[in-house]
Amino acid sequence: MERDVGPLPQSSIREAVARKYLVSEPWLSLVVFRQMLKGVPTVETLLVRVQDWGLGVWTIVNNSAEDIRCQVYNKEWELMQRFPGLGVAFELIDREDRPLEQLVTLEDIDSQFTFRGPVHAT
Repeated sequence: MERDVGPLPQSSIREAVARKYLVSEPWLSLVVFRQMLKGVPTVETLLVRVQDWGLGVWTIVNNSAEDIRCQVYNKEWELMQRFPGLGVAFELIDREDRPLEQLVTLEDIDSQFTFRGPVHAT
């Protein structure tokens, strides 16, 4: 019996690799989450803190409207659906033009992802 053999689509390969390593490397899920948030306006920063149960993730926005916050919440839900069992707790902080240091103790942050470019233009 002959079978057609060919490469898997790139998206399938990336998903399979991410699923395989997420159990031992939850940091990879943050790379995926960062990519998911790239097109969401007003998202400025992801802050990550390692907890004994998993990761605490704060998404920092500035002056976001309700529909933008809903986009972020939907991306959080999508990430949890894509990677069930992921130990992560999300928080959304709208800094409303205040310095981030007034809202979050940055000394306790283990990693930070910053968004740049026209994504934040209003």
